Amino acid sequence: MTWVGELALGLQSSVYGEKILYRWGQSSYRARDSSALLREAGALAVAKAADRYALDKQTWFLQGARDHEPLAVPTRVVFGTGLPTTAGFVFAREHAPNPNCTNPQCGGFYSQNGPELITTLGDQGDSHWMNRAPRVWLRNPECEIKEFAKISHMEIFDNRKVLNFFTQTVQEIATGNDTCSP
Repeated sequence: MTWVGELALGLQSSVYGEKILYRWGQSSYRARDSSALLREAGALAVAKAADRYALDKQTWFLQGARDHEPLAVPTRVVFGTGLPTTAGFVFAREHAPNPNCTNPQCGGFYSQNGPELITTLGDQGDSHWMNRAPRVWLRNPECEIKEFAKISHMEIFDNRKVLNFFTQTVQEIATGNDTCSP
């Protein structure tokens, strides 16, 4: 996981709200500040791509987030709970942002080993965070969102219990019996 890669995915205010996800010296950054952080850190190419391709620029994302229009395909959202998960980072700021910096190497992040972590409990974090946000794209969120205790983010697709859930769901949908369909 890298801070640039994470930010390039387009952190969403609808998911993270006003939570502080990054700190750089005395400055704090929320999801809506991610473009500013990328630019200050010299990751101009990533900032440009994120500005264009971020989720909040995608029609399907806006239809769910703004209009509460469900996705047109059967969907299941799964996540682990009860384990610490990294949500962001705290970096020391050794010098002021350099307006001439055009790549992350001169921005100061890459020279820092082991930045402090901002963590949340489990993949879900606070119940208003990431894995509750997809409710706006689902027809039947109580059925389509499933929590798995003590399973980390990276173990979701290796865990037998989760894989059995996905297998059963795919088989049901393939036979026209989507148990989550209203």
